[in-house]
Amino acid sequence: MTRYFAITEEGYGYVHIANKEAEARYKECLSFNAFDKLSLLKPFKGAGYEVEVGPGESRTVVIRQNDITGFKMSSQLRMSAVVHGPEKLK
Repeated sequence: MTRYFAITEEGYGYVHIANKEAEARYKECLSFNAFDKLSLLKPFKGAGYEVEVGPGESRTVVIRQNDITGFKMSSQLRMSAVVHGPEKLK
């Protein structure tokens, strides 16, 4: 399970989650306390997101900077969990 976060010079940020596990599912719920001059791109919206990444899948949350003069962002991770499958639990 790998999670990347970056903000690019072009005005976009991203959270990319790659799940290379055979059975495990990754769940994350994040809300932004400050999210000024930013927006989430579809299918996400608002000031936070919930994402679930199944076995062998990857998901990317894209954030757009709406103003070239800067932005304000701070986040609070509400939940992050790896749910293992039955073989791993044995």
